[in-house]
Amino acid sequence: MKKFSYQLVLNFKRVVLRNPGFLVGAVLLPIVFYLVFTKALNQNTSSEWNLNYLASMIVYGILLGSVMTTTSVMIGDAQGGYNKLLRLTPISKWSFYLNMLVTFEVLNLLCILGISSVGVVVNQVQLHLKAWLGLMLVVPLASLPLILIGFIISRGCDYSLGTTVSNLIIFPLAIVSGLWLPIELLPKWMQTVGKVMPTYYLRQLTFNLINEQSLGSKNCLWIGGWLLVLLGLLVILTKFKTKEV
Repeated sequence: MKKFSYQLVLNFKRVVLRNPGFLVGAVLLPIVFYLVFTKALNQNTSSEWNLNYLASMIVYGILLGSVMTTTSVMIGDAQGGYNKLLRLTPISKWSFYLNMLVTFEVLNLLCILGISSVGVVVNQVQLHLKAWLGLMLVVPLASLPLILIGFIISRGCDYSLGTTVSNLIIFPLAIVSGLWLPIELLPKWMQTVGKVMPTYYLRQLTFNLINEQSLGSKNCLWIGGWLLVLLGLLVILTKFKTKEV
C-alpha cells in the first residue's frame, strides 16, 4: 500500500502539476463553454438551464480529461521509455494501470470541483451537500468507461495518431450525447446514436445527482455495460501487445 501511495503521488506530480495544459483543457475549456452558453449568449437563462448545462459541461470536461489526457500521458510513457523502466521494478502492469486510473480520477475530481464552483458562484446554482457528495463520489466512478477509452487508444496508437483518434472520438461523442446542445434539437438518427453512448448516460446521471434525484437504473446499467465491454477490450489488447513484445 505504501508503494502504491508513493507511485500515486509521483504520477500526480508528473501528470497534473508538471503539465498545466491538461488542467486548461479539462477544466478551463468547459468553464469557458459554460459561461458562454449561460451568460454571454443569453442574459436571461433560467435556473433550470443553468443546472442542465452545468451537468453537460461537467461531463464534457471529464470526457476531455479522460480520453485526451489519458491517451497523451499513456502514449508519452510508452514512447519515453517509462514503461520499460517500470519492468525493472516490482510494480505489476495492472497495478500501474490502477495507479494511473486513480491519477486520472483525481483530475476528473478537479474538473468537477472547478466547473461546479463556477456554477455556484457565477450563476447562483444551488448545490446542497447531497448533490456535492454525489458529484464527487459517484460521477468519477461512472466516468471509468471514458478513462478506459483513453487506455485502449494508447495501446494501439503512436502519439500523433492517438491525438487524432482522441479528437475523432471526443467531439462526435459530445455532439451526439447532447453535451453542447440539448439532444432533442438533434436529428432523429443522431439522437438514436447518442442514446447508446456512455456520455449520454453519464450526463443523465450527473443531472440527476445535481437535482438530488435517484441515479436511474437505466443509466447505471448502460454505464456498467460499457465498462465491462471496454475493460474486456483493454485486457485483449494488453495481452496481444504483450505477446508482440
